[in-house]
Order: sequence, then structure tokens, then C-alpha cells
Amino acid sequence: MDRRNRQPACPTPLTAPRFSGLSLVLVLVAIASAVLMGCSPGPTAATNPQRPESSSGSSQPSVSQTQQTDDDVSKETVEVSQRTRIESQSPIDSMREGKQYRAALNAIDSGNLDFAKSQQRQLKDHPTYAVLSDAIEAAILANRGDYDAAMQIAEQISRVPIMQSESYMIAADVFRGQGRWGDAIGCLQQAITINPGLARAHRWLGILHYDLGAMRQATQHLRIAADADPTDFGVLRLSARIHGEYQNYPEAIVDAKMALQRNPPPPIETELRLRLSDSLRQLRKCDEAIEAIADCPESAEVWACRAQCWETAGDSDRAVDACKRALQVDPDNRIANLVYGRVLAAQREPETAIQHLERALAQEPSDHEAMFLLGRALIMAKRGEEGKTLIERSTQIKERFLKIADLHLQALENPQDVQVRIELAELTLESEKPQIAAMWYRAVLGIEPNNPTATHALKTLSDN
Repeated sequence: MDRRNRQPACPTPLTAPRFSGLSLVLVLVAIASAVLMGCSPGPTAATNPQRPESSSGSSQPSVSQTQQTDDDVSKETVEVSQRTRIESQSPIDSMREGKQYRAALNAIDSGNLDFAKSQQRQLKDHPTYAVLSDAIEAAILANRGDYDAAMQIAEQISRVPIMQSESYMIAADVFRGQGRWGDAIGCLQQAITINPGLARAHRWLGILHYDLGAMRQATQHLRIAADADPTDFGVLRLSARIHGEYQNYPEAIVDAKMALQRNPPPPIETELRLRLSDSLRQLRKCDEAIEAIADCPESAEVWACRAQCWETAGDSDRAVDACKRALQVDPDNRIANLVYGRVLAAQREPETAIQHLERALAQEPSDHEAMFLLGRALIMAKRGEEGKTLIERSTQIKERFLKIADLHLQALENPQDVQVRIELAELTLESEKPQIAAMWYRAVLGIEPNNPTATHALKTLSDN
């Protein structure tokens, strides 16, 4: 049957324009241009990132962080619980076939194409909603890189009243696959203009804004996606990670707890509990932090997390015991070696401290805190020249880290600033983090697709 003749029954009239293949692309690109000129969602009260998280695993939060804790957590919990839930307005989401369709699209996003194809086959010969099968096919084609065929289907199904937002989603899938992140964001914005409760659109807006370094917009959309789809723990998992990385620990706690309520699989549950525990520890809620991981399977990561909690609580004996348990499982665990070395250095046992700090530094060569502590331990062990050299180098790395932190804030406030993202890429590359540098270069291309600096740098990284 020809796709153009598949017209599902719909109680509402056609409310959006019918696009030809070329005009569809032109309209979508125009929308994307408007987004890039400042029409993206603005910051919300629930998202106020401060500074990127140190990789050192430091147990000493600032005074300002410890003073805001209880009130901020309770206030944030109330704000989340009282926020009006945005629900899908599409008839697709009120019928069984629509749930099959949504499940197929989610499967494509997670890489399970076999499941998506099985749902497509079931819908293909449906007398009324076979157009949903066409949309699944288009999403699969976009996933495979057959962009022209996917866009052709998008143009065809855009003529069906209830499929207007879905046609924009297909176009967004195409633009994402082509690395045209700005155009993809424009399509997604149009999709949620038609259907504000479209969870998948908000999910991808959150992911794309995250990749562009626009963290406020990212967490805003991720939380809306969580409200729109009460089964999705993944969006809250990412939102908790973003808040944790930017030291917004009250928000990280809220999102981690909400994600845990959605019964994630065991490995992700453990990851979320470790995130929750670390955020609580940073706010000096050490008893709650330890309780958060009480039921986690024993592992080096869990014991290292306990070690950090006990160290923050001032119980060095328990911290050392937890470090030893972690290192029995994984002798190279970075956090356990760092905490153990830090405690031993404070107890004036430099020789043993050196062994553990060297292991910690080997796992993260740019960790300025581990390098500084190792330098001090070397000086205590009468190896002054080595120690002074390391301390000087750690100071240089810390200065670079603080510069990166400031640039993170600038990127946060200026989602379309190409130069800030280039500087971040260059500094992270100097910090021997090529994968993060590549992420920032790709963010540049998401804003300015033909930027020569980012294009050349990514090619060099790929060649190396």
C-alpha cells in the first residue's frame, strides 16, 4: 500500500502546514536558526550549576556548600513534587498501538533494532494506524544513515494530522545523525510546540544541550522528560550526573532519589546509590551517605565510597579499614588509594603514603590534589627535590583546572559561544583528556558545523 494513502481516522482537523520534501527541510532549518539565535529554553530555579567537580575525590566541601544543605534539599524536593506535570496531548499516547510505537522508538534509541522491527511488523498492516509503522521505518533508516529515505517518509507522514510532531522527530533524528545539532534542536523544539508532553523530544533536547555544554537547558528538558514518562529512569540518571559534576548536590540528590524510585536494573541502581552517597557526603551528611549504599553489592567502588564518607566524618580508622577492603578487591582503585594516602600522610607515615598516592596518580595523571599530596609525602620522606618538583607541577595543573572551571561557567551562561568551547577543548587536551576535548570540539561543530579549528582538531584526534 502506498504510504500517501494511509490516513488514520482522527477527530481533529489538520492544524499544521503540509510540507513538500524540500520545503520541510527549509522550514526546519529556519526554525533551528531561530533557536540558535537565542530561543532555547532559559534557565530555571531548579538548575544553578556552580563549578565542575574535581577529579580528585576531595572530601572537603566549601563552607557555602555546607551551609545551604538542608533547606535547599527540602526546598528542591517540594519544587519537584509541586511542578505541574506536562502530559502528551497526542491521541497516539492514549491507544495501545501508540504504546507499541513509543516502545519501538525507545528501542531504536537504545540500539535494540530487532525489537523495533518486531513492533513495526505488527503495525504494518493495521487498518487505521499503519502510518505508525512508516514512522518507525523512518527512525530505523535515520539510525542506519539512510537520511534521504528517512526525510522522504517524514514529508509523507507530515500530512497526517496526528503525525505532525512525529515528522519533526524524524527530521531531528536525521540531523542528529549528520552532526547538525542546531538543526536537530530546532526540529525538537517544533515537535514540543505541537505536543509539549512529547517525552522523547525533551529527552533528546536534554542530551543535545548537554553535549553543547548548555547544562541549564539540559537539566530543564531532562526533568520534563522524566515527568512526561514516569518509567524513564535514564533521564534522571543523566540529570543527577550533570548536577553532581557542577557541584549542585541538593539537585543531584533529588534526581538520584527519583531515579531510584523507578526501579532501575542492579548495575544502574548501584551507580545511582554511589552518586547519591557522594552528594550527601559533599553536604557532610555522612550517616545518610553511608546508609545510601548499605544494600549495594560489595565492590571496590562501594568500599572506596565508604572510605570517603568515614574520612569526611573524621573517623580515620574506619576510613583506613574501608580502603583496605577496597584495595583487596582492586589494588589500583584510585579513590581508595587517594584516601588511604591522604590519611597516612596526615598520620606522618610518608613511605606507605607514597606507595598509595603514586598508584592514585597513575590512574589519573592530571589529578592535582594527588600530585600535591605525593609531593608533600616525598618531602617528609627526605626526597625534597622530587617533592618540590611535583608540588610546582601540581600548582600549574590546578591553575589550569580553575581556568577550565571558569570556562565551564562561561559555556553555561553562553550556550552558543564557540570560542569558549574551543578554549575548553584545548585546555582539556593539554590536561591529557582527549575524549573530553573531542566532546567540546564536537560541541563547536554542533553550533558552527564548518568551524575549521574544530574540524582539523577532530581529524587529528581521530588520526592519533
